[in-house]
Amino acid sequence: MTTTTLVRTWWAEYRCIHASPAQKVEALVWDRGRGMTPAILPVAWAAFQGTLDAAGYGRPRSFWIDRRCPTGISGQPCQSNGMNCSLHNYGLAGDLDGTDPDGGGPADPENPHFHARFGNGWDFGDIKLTEAQVGAVEGIRTVNGKRVFRWLGWDIGDTMHFQIDCHPRDIMTGVASATGRGGIVFDQGEEDELRVARYNERGDHVSTYMELLHRRGFTPPFSRNEDGTWDGWYFDGMEAAVGAFIDATGGPGEYPGENARFIGPILRAALIRG
Repeated sequence: MTTTTLVRTWWAEYRCIHASPAQKVEALVWDRGRGMTPAILPVAWAAFQGTLDAAGYGRPRSFWIDRRCPTGISGQPCQSNGMNCSLHNYGLAGDLDGTDPDGGGPADPENPHFHARFGNGWDFGDIKLTEAQVGAVEGIRTVNGKRVFRWLGWDIGDTMHFQIDCHPRDIMTGVASATGRGGIVFDQGEEDELRVARYNERGDHVSTYMELLHRRGFTPPFSRNEDGTWDGWYFDGMEAAVGAFIDATGGPGEYPGENARFIGPILRAALIRG
């Protein structure tokens, strides 16, 4: 099983005292900016929100991701070797309807921290989350089949807490279950729709990016079939639309010199986040 210590090692470059501004972006979950998260993770948080929405959780009273650095676990300083660092210090964990150490959370959390394993004095009858909702979130997978989120209620009774459970390179393959705010739903198993897209490449995943760009107001010219469907060819029209999106949003693109000829984790996250 993936341990929190291992996750800290995998994501060490995103720890608060190391991450540059370019490496993290504001997380928008339920339209709330509740801290910074690695720039490749907005697609995962979109999947988190979309999955809970579909499972009937409802709009939460409180949700937060980033802990203000350098404060770590139990108020201790987050150290350079990862000691005393919460995964909130990396932007890798989210607390749902729980307490917020930086303020703003409800005084009576609906998903408390019981400090005891599931079934040891508490169960799902004592919290807002249902077993089906937890199972749905833990069922979110990357395109290469890795679990994206782990719930800490099972092991330590921290029922508000969900954390990233895979390596950055797994996230970069795409998330196979995500709901974007633009109304496009990516069902689990539809792997092609969130993978990397490159200039002169063809496929359904390119058509998906064309639709995302279109819904953001950056319609790729000369990119439709006679029946009005997208042709799925990443050619000059698609390059123009991607370039216009980058210019309008101030986004960095993926790589210098090829910004408009490649859609990877950074642009994918920006398009889905809307």
